Amino acid sequence: MNKMTSHVTVIGMMAEGLISFMRSSIPAEGQPRGSVARRALPAHASFGASFALGLAALAVVAVAAASKAPEFALPLGPNQGVYTYVGEAILDGQAPYRDVWENRLPGVYLVHAALLSLLRQPWATCQVNGLAYRCGHLVLQSFDLVYSVLLATAVFGAARLLRLPSLAGLAAALLCAVFANQALVSDGGATPQKLMLLPATLSFCAFLAYRASGRRGWLVLAGMLGGLALCFNQSGVMVVFALAVARLLDARVWRSRSRAASYAGEMVALAGGTVVPLLGAGLYLASIGALPDFFSQAVLFNLRSASAASNRLAWNFAASLWRNFNQAAGLLWLYAALGAFLLLSGRSTAWRRFPLLAWAGFDCLSLFLGGSNFEDRSYVQLVPSFSLLGAAGLEALVRSDRQGAGMRGLLRDPMAAWLLAASLGVLVLSTPFQAQVVAQTWNDRLARGLALTADELVAAMAPSGQGRLFIWGYAADVYVLSGARAPTRYIHPTPVSQRYAIDPTFRERRARLLEDLRQHPPELIGISPSTVEQDPDGSRFLSISTFPELQAFVREHYVEQDAGDAPGWRLYRLALPAASTAG
Repeated sequence: MNKMTSHVTVIGMMAEGLISFMRSSIPAEGQPRGSVARRALPAHASFGASFALGLAALAVVAVAAASKAPEFALPLGPNQGVYTYVGEAILDGQAPYRDVWENRLPGVYLVHAALLSLLRQPWATCQVNGLAYRCGHLVLQSFDLVYSVLLATAVFGAARLLRLPSLAGLAAALLCAVFANQALVSDGGATPQKLMLLPATLSFCAFLAYRASGRRGWLVLAGMLGGLALCFNQSGVMVVFALAVARLLDARVWRSRSRAASYAGEMVALAGGTVVPLLGAGLYLASIGALPDFFSQAVLFNLRSASAASNRLAWNFAASLWRNFNQAAGLLWLYAALGAFLLLSGRSTAWRRFPLLAWAGFDCLSLFLGGSNFEDRSYVQLVPSFSLLGAAGLEALVRSDRQGAGMRGLLRDPMAAWLLAASLGVLVLSTPFQAQVVAQTWNDRLARGLALTADELVAAMAPSGQGRLFIWGYAADVYVLSGARAPTRYIHPTPVSQRYAIDPTFRERRARLLEDLRQHPPELIGISPSTVEQDPDGSRFLSISTFPELQAFVREHYVEQDAGDAPGWRLYRLALPAASTAG
């Protein structure tokens, strides 16, 4: 009991010390920024400040690594398989959209192509501490870890530009480092939703720099970074709208014509910067002859998909919101709600509330850009702005403790007491799920050792080198791991799925797919386990039962072979010479 009491006492003393440090770094009302630090610093303060900054940086790296570590044990997933396949196609001289049908924006494919170009044999096996990894996957995950640290650093910079104290900035960075890698939102690493976060956060930082200096160049840079975020995911454009609205409220343009004219000039600078990376992306796509296909696949198809099943919008949103709250990001959202409340009530300023509230608000609206398809990984967009909101809320609570009563005085604040109780409740609610995900991930990896997953087993049976393979299902990682290439541009069945049949264009793509298979029949066809269930009404995403033409083609030209230890897979080997299937 004495030992436990001593531990509690030490923790309490540490908490009071942190509160005192944060309070000492907050100038009193009317006091110039930075005056506290300049007056109170001793001679050795520069060394102490550098040492503290180094410890803070190590803390962010350690937290990001701990949050990211379970994903290092995961095999290459289906989404990463798609991004990687297109990245490899680019390195082979093919064009995205023209040669490979895809509905994401081009930034994610170019990043994967750049990373894979570093390796001569990206999918050879690497041994790390006795465990087997694919070298390319290890590079992708390592990049994502570095990216997470850079993102947390950018969030820290945004906190300082919002005139939050250093400790509040560190809190924002730590929140970002943890929740950018949660099990339900990270989805294996460098996804389009995650890759857009760094340029979006830097865009917010550039806007804050403009507010401080008045130099239009910062505003142009903010627009350029927002346009770069848009090159990764359509939700990236929301930061530009947020900045425009924040500046509108800042300038109060309705008060005079001169303010309105100045605001119009600012918006021209912001929009001009946004257009620059979009023009660059357009010129790249035009130079490889993929611009019409890009417009058809990444613009029109996504618009049609977003409008599908709109009658279930409210239900899907509520279900995904609750799932992500109680299994992934509940603590972050709790602190963000506190920060939003204190900003709106005036207890927190965060250098005038409009920019941060606008960014967080538009981030929430961005979830609806996918229509009723509220994917778990889309919620990662909330992480930077919500981390800053949470840090602003925690800083406001500490600021309210002006009497210097420390932890005991702070907990006398009803809001602080309720926050502590709610934090404990959310931790009890969400931690078991996260712990289960982490434990299952590591156990699967340790149990497998050098054993192969089902997709890896199928890849091992696929033709190698210049051989052709066709997979029906969302399992493009099989193409990547086998080194085989698809005989068609449709490497996954999204564009030919009857679920998206709000117009008859999917039938045209099905006819083109069958024509490709007849002209270049693959040596092996694999039917993924997720697509074999019967689907009489066509409501399932990938069921092969809604594609009788493909089933007839397989029956006519292929013979089924044993799938071995790949549970649920159905494999078909070409039975006739390739020439006999043409026509």
